[in-house]
Amino acid sequence: MKKLAGRDFEDILQCAGPCFEGLFPRSVDSQIQDLLFTMASWHAFAKLRLHTDNSLDVFRGLTTAFTWQIQHFANKVCLKFDTVQTPSERAAIIRAEAAKVKNKNAQASSQGMKRIAKRFNINTPKFHSIVHYPDNIAKYGTTDSYSTQIVCYIASDSTVDSARPD
Repeated sequence: MKKLAGRDFEDILQCAGPCFEGLFPRSVDSQIQDLLFTMASWHAFAKLRLHTDNSLDVFRGLTTAFTWQIQHFANKVCLKFDTVQTPSERAAIIRAEAAKVKNKNAQASSQGMKRIAKRFNINTPKFHSIVHYPDNIAKYGTTDSYSTQIVCYIASDSTVDSARPD
């Protein structure tokens, strides 16, 4: 499962509930199942191509539930598990350290092959922007009607060229 595209993550999210059922200890299994269901529902509303005032109200409610559940997951559920870097993440760090040592004649790290603990992080712009989706859909339209990709171009207009200093 390398180099997944956005549509692949969407497919995984839609199938994750039954796959994860019973995988975790009973104390957290139902919380994880609820979070997966809320995430899938939230995603479905985010991709909906036609919204009404009622659907946006439901979407706002799902957004509130999702943000509460993801915070609970990050602050309570994740702390019950010791998670570490994947072998490929650790290998990338070792390669970067080796390149640094080679280029700067610095001393190698003493960490060796020890994998570093890694925690789930919700302090990212992507998680912050989740709360803005319903209002932005109401303001700008559904997410299929515009692109957030920045497009840069150089004007080839002669008035622009003549105004440029040489």
